[in-house]
Amino acid sequence: MDEGTDDTLYGRGACPIPAVMPRELAEERLRHLHLRIGEGIVARRPAIIATVLGSCVSVTFFHRPSGLAGIFHAMLPTAEGSRDYDCNPCKYVDTAVEAVLGHFTRKGVPIIEIETKLFGGAFSMNTEEKSQVRSLVDVGGRNVQVARELLRTKGLVLSSEHVMGERGRKLLFHAGTGEVWVKLLRRSLAEQARGAGRNGRGARPEPSAWSYDAQPDPWTDPFGVGESGGSGERGGQSG
Repeated sequence: MDEGTDDTLYGRGACPIPAVMPRELAEERLRHLHLRIGEGIVARRPAIIATVLGSCVSVTFFHRPSGLAGIFHAMLPTAEGSRDYDCNPCKYVDTAVEAVLGHFTRKGVPIIEIETKLFGGAFSMNTEEKSQVRSLVDVGGRNVQVARELLRTKGLVLSSEHVMGERGRKLLFHAGTGEVWVKLLRRSLAEQARGAGRNGRGARPEPSAWSYDAQPDPWTDPFGVGESGGSGERGGQSG
């Protein structure tokens, strides 16, 4: 991959996305890029990078002095036993972290100066037996665990995270500032009805505002403060 180009991309190629975003971002009139499952981008000039996460995770990387920014959308925790990690490093959390960090270090960026944030890892199975099967099939939780552990071993401290829970997320990453906006995906009508029946009351209205820089909204946080939050809008392919 040619590191002299403006953006370095792992995957099929970034494509434009509709400008459905907070007003302050839309008014900046930056490039809009969409990050799909198994892809990563290292950007050398400002852009708004969007992705939609289910059990997949994204880590954002930002070096404020140089303005270098990176993000990946990983589907599985580790590349152990796989045969495609050389050509698809951002499909796996462990190789994705290595791939994106490699671009920063080759540019002479000290790892200690990189700001990182973690998103995604939902347990989004549509089943009443979630608690029984979670330990067996919680890929999202494992993705989050591996990301946290690997970043820590690299000497990186997460400045914020917006992870776990039972709903996917829409993510907007400002590659010029390192800022992130998050919105929880809207639950299906069936899920809302089941929740209302269990609680013995009507379903709560879904909020619509973006959550800036991963600040959690407590009432949407079923697993503890900081593990979920934001608000709902359905759209896009999630991973």
